[in-house]
Amino acid sequence: GLLKTDMDRETIQRLTREALAQVPGAAGVNNHTGTLFTTDAERLGWFMEVLKGEGLYFVDSRTNSRSVAHAVAVEQGLRALSRDVFLDNNSEPDYIRGQLDILVARAVARGRAVGIGHFRRNTVTVLEEALPGLEARGVKLVPLSELLP
Repeated sequence: GLLKTDMDRETIQRLTREALAQVPGAAGVNNHTGTLFTTDAERLGWFMEVLKGEGLYFVDSRTNSRSVAHAVAVEQGLRALSRDVFLDNNSEPDYIRGQLDILVARAVARGRAVGIGHFRRNTVTVLEEALPGLEARGVKLVPLSELLP
């Protein structure tokens, strides 16, 4: 289901529908790979049309600093968010703990923050250690759907 910038509208929308069919009950979508794709507003628009038709939200993982995915989602009328902190660009536990600290600080300062990460052993271990203490740090973990505009 990888979407590429050399694909036409029909292909992008077909692949998107096929991918969504593999996850029944999905409430939203985010990007992970496809860094170049997130800079192509026209093709993102075709992709977002499918999401809008399905009533899904979109989270821009911001894997590219030039991403226009969040802006295109909003233009298309989707509820959308962008991630604030990527927890595990580096899989060392101390790095992940540091990123989690940054995420917590942003959530406290701004009232909310979105973090993303991989399903990796060290990420899971750090989260298992840290999550029980979040409320004591002034943060409540909530589903993304509660943060959507």
